[in-house]
Amino acid sequence: TLIDDLEDKDNGVAKVGGRSGFWYTYVDALGSTVTPKPDATGASPLLPGSTNCHAGTACIIVSGTTGVADPVAMKYPYAGVGFDFSNAKKPCVYNGSAYTGIKFWARGDVEVTIKVNISGTADATGGGTCATGCSNGHGKKVVLSPEWAEVDLPFATIMQDPTWGTQVPFDKAALLSLQVQFPAGGAFNAALDDFTFY
Repeated sequence: TLIDDLEDKDNGVAKVGGRSGFWYTYVDALGSTVTPKPDATGASPLLPGSTNCHAGTACIIVSGTTGVADPVAMKYPYAGVGFDFSNAKKPCVYNGSAYTGIKFWARGDVEVTIKVNISGTADATGGGTCATGCSNGHGKKVVLSPEWAEVDLPFATIMQDPTWGTQVPFDKAALLSLQVQFPAGGAFNAALDDFTFY
């Protein structure tokens, strides 16, 4: 059930269960920042850090700032961190039918949106089949606390934002990626660790 505990300190998820994805950060083009920075493609591999991790000596650590949302101008700044479940030069569909959800540990100082992207919510460059209104993955909002706390994502209960984007049923046989996205409006710091299916 292990997805990644980061203890090998490389940029890939644990190569078990046919999984072969990579960690990355991403950010809008509106002036927001995220550290570590993405490369020119917008999503570079991310190496784990080692400060105050949940268990062991490695975890994902990110920080940055996002601008203020402007609904009139249709500008919604964001930054995020995530990984693909499988990747062969681009995200590939991973069959998670054997599992009922994902758990991981997190700490931070902001509310985040956790998204599980499937083929129906990602465009072709992200390995999906979505044509319009893409990137509205299934998930939920979680307020991170300064102390480590476990986050639970039961597949039966995670949802898309109903106010925008293409709406599709969740399909755990068509998993692409998991992303933790930081909202518009200020600075953020977060750490993530010990991802597992259950």
